[in-house]
Amino acid sequence: MAPSRKHCPDQGRDRTPDRAKELSNLTEALRRLADWPEGTVHGTSGGRRYVVSKTCFAEGRSVKLVATELGGPDYISLNVYDLRRGPLLKPCEMPEQKVVAFLADLCA
Repeated sequence: MAPSRKHCPDQGRDRTPDRAKELSNLTEALRRLADWPEGTVHGTSGGRRYVVSKTCFAEGRSVKLVATELGGPDYISLNVYDLRRGPLLKPCEMPEQKVVAFLADLCA
């Protein structure tokens, strides 16, 4: 017997505006990451304060960012790889949306 397929309410609908917004948020997040200074500094995102460490490898083609909330439990960890086909964001054991939202709002 073939496995039953779940019905998705938006199946077949155009999700282009949502995808465009996701790409816009990702683009902004990657721009903020590129502009963020290498090393360890304090920053804010989502109204919270963090200690943020950014390390670049392979002449900047690989970037590691780790952020720990000051006085709180939040933790962000990610890698970005600059591939020929474009940047590849790899969050570490957390949803990509959390990382993108953090980066898009990150400021010193």
